[in-house]
Amino acid sequence: KNIPAEKSLNLTIENSKISSNTINHNDAVKEYSGVGIAIEDVEANITITDSEINSNKINQDGIANANTPEDKGVGLWFGNSAVTKISNSTISGNKIENAASTNKNAGGGICIDGGTLTINGDTIISYNLSGYGGGVCIFGGNFTMSNGAEISNCTGDYAGGIIIYTGGSFEMNDGATISRCTSLQYGGGVVV
Repeated sequence: KNIPAEKSLNLTIENSKISSNTINHNDAVKEYSGVGIAIEDVEANITITDSEINSNKINQDGIANANTPEDKGVGLWFGNSAVTKISNSTISGNKIENAASTNKNAGGGICIDGGTLTINGDTIISYNLSGYGGGVCIFGGNFTMSNGAEISNCTGDYAGGIIIYTGGSFEMNDGATISRCTSLQYGGGVVV
């Protein structure tokens, strides 16, 4: 789509920490996204280096079961025009708490709705929790992990590590690893 020039963004995060932030999802809104970082409806170039995005959460306590939430990207959520590069960083311990229905939530660590995500340089995505893709959920778009990047110890109802949910591409190379992730159904590591 065509995005006006005033809706473009260059964002650099370096040697920083974004942690222990909370969204209390206790109303009738269907979806909340990106407790640590949320980028929506802008053409964005995002670089995250030597940083931590840890222990953020969405608390769904108090949501009626009839209102099944579909929260996305507890640590980071990027819309469909984002080009994101993450290196030498940690994304850990981001999760949904008191989930009304965990399996409708997506991307405990990161969720992208289109766009491009590259993680490398010893970036670690670990101990994140969600329904679809405990570590990373991709709704379209392109995801590459390389050069020592790691997804580990993440948990999901469907796909503990990564889920490519509605198409897109996934490439893993140069010593990247997915290990010790857990799923209640389907791939503990990757679901495509």
